[in-house]
Amino acid sequence: MRVRFALVCLLGVAGCTFVPPEPEPLPVEAINPPADHSEPGVPVGIRTVTFEGETFEVWYPTHDVLGAAAGADLTLDEFIPASVSDLLEGLSLPPLDSDAVREAPPRVVPGARPVLLFSHGFGGFRTQSASLCAHLASRGYIVVSPDHPGRMLGDVLPCLFDPPLPGCDFSGLGGDDVAVDDLLAARRWVQQEARNPESFLFGLADAETMGIFGHSAGGGSAMELGGLDPTFSAVMAMAAGASTDADKPTALLGGQCDAFADPASMTDALGALTDGVWINVLDSGHMPFSDICALDLGGMADELLVGREDVDETFLAQMLGLVTSGCPGYLPAEEPACSAEYLPLADSQRIIRHYVTRFFDHSLRSLGDPILESVFDDAEVTVP
Repeated sequence: MRVRFALVCLLGVAGCTFVPPEPEPLPVEAINPPADHSEPGVPVGIRTVTFEGETFEVWYPTHDVLGAAAGADLTLDEFIPASVSDLLEGLSLPPLDSDAVREAPPRVVPGARPVLLFSHGFGGFRTQSASLCAHLASRGYIVVSPDHPGRMLGDVLPCLFDPPLPGCDFSGLGGDDVAVDDLLAARRWVQQEARNPESFLFGLADAETMGIFGHSAGGGSAMELGGLDPTFSAVMAMAAGASTDADKPTALLGGQCDAFADPASMTDALGALTDGVWINVLDSGHMPFSDICALDLGGMADELLVGREDVDETFLAQMLGLVTSGCPGYLPAEEPACSAEYLPLADSQRIIRHYVTRFFDHSLRSLGDPILESVFDDAEVTVP
């Protein structure tokens, strides 16, 4: 009847109003990812959200029909403050490759999915580990990553100069962890949206099943909040010298050749855990837990910063060591346990994807076996 009425209107009959056909409802689609935890599952959507003055990036499962849609590469120039871009004329960060589809409709699933909060590290930003966050979303999680003002890339870049440029901000270091408030805001947003029938998370996000993980300083934030807050049922710290006495599933994941998060401190932290595991990625460094190696910040610094009279050479050297740790083309610190070269990035990131996914699958969804021994030659697993 509606189709006939629309045709009559097109023929010019007076007094009629065109009524567009209602869109077909999207089908309910289960999420059945491959058995290999390092392999992606379904297509992924991505959205940027603001809430209570905070900015989050959100990754979530979308529909199979969008599998061939073009992903939206993640632009990063918003993280360069004007004081730096004005001084270093033409400075621009390359975008991060992404298969996630911007503003894609949420997948209609037969049951709500667990939520993971992610905390970025010092000098990082909310999309610094986009490939890992998207991987988890493809496997059926909703991943929410807030910015942490006071320890972001844009806060650190002005501090590389002497005197520091406007915008230099170390408020995220020392004292109370500023990231905790950002993560709590992200949790409130998830809880609100999961109950809102108008939200894209309604029916998709299970706000009662939540885990938390982070990289570097973000691993410490995840441990601090997740270890104490009963909202979070599982906690993971990556490349972080953090400890907790959390009475819940806890995983510590690090790189053997990481000079910034001593693997020995992670093995020591295991003793305080009732349900913990330490995963040591051999010949890996600090940055494979993120996508920062793809930016080649070391090469950019060599071109634009090294040798300038207005640069704080000591701080620049420290930051260069951090942002190149574990990246191809750079050598590990002289550690007796390390090889002459870092493990290829594709290998270390495959191991990371496997164990992060497997840990949360078992801890939040009771899928598969607990992590008790390594399935990779390039990783060691230790349990208390």
